[in-house]
Amino acid sequence: MRFARTFILPAVLACSFGLTSNAMAQQASQFEKIGDWEIMQLRSNGKVVACETFRIVGTEKGIFFRHDREKSVIGFSDLASAASPYPIDVKMWFDDDPSSSQTYAMENFKDQNSFEWRALLLSNDEPWGEMDLFANASTVHFSYDTGHGPHQASFALKNTNKVTKRTIACVQ
Repeated sequence: MRFARTFILPAVLACSFGLTSNAMAQQASQFEKIGDWEIMQLRSNGKVVACETFRIVGTEKGIFFRHDREKSVIGFSDLASAASPYPIDVKMWFDDDPSSSQTYAMENFKDQNSFEWRALLLSNDEPWGEMDLFANASTVHFSYDTGHGPHQASFALKNTNKVTKRTIACVQ
């Protein structure tokens, strides 16, 4: 899978990243590759603004992680996950313990390639157990309504401990 290394963010996303309209052009370059995860570093005017990575496991099915100075993003893509432009309720749990699930209003989030992920946005100004679980659990599960009934997506979290650490370090 190849993507253009330079792109223009829509004005709405530019505002959410704190960029001015004059600084909307960003460049993406590979920072590191860990297994089947490729960490991309995003720069604006030579300054690192974010790093993100994803792992595709099927047709439009994958897992996503992003880190910038303000927030971290855990996201996924699967059957009709991005069909609604509005936040949807998604139950998320780790390993094989659905009794520990939490329900989140997950938003659509476009990555640097404009691919839409269903995402949990976590502020970096407080600790989140979800980040630790994402880095250290063996699987993550998402359960949501596709509009045609319930659906569950599950992803192995192979190499995520190293991937999350290196993605965060990429921004530093």
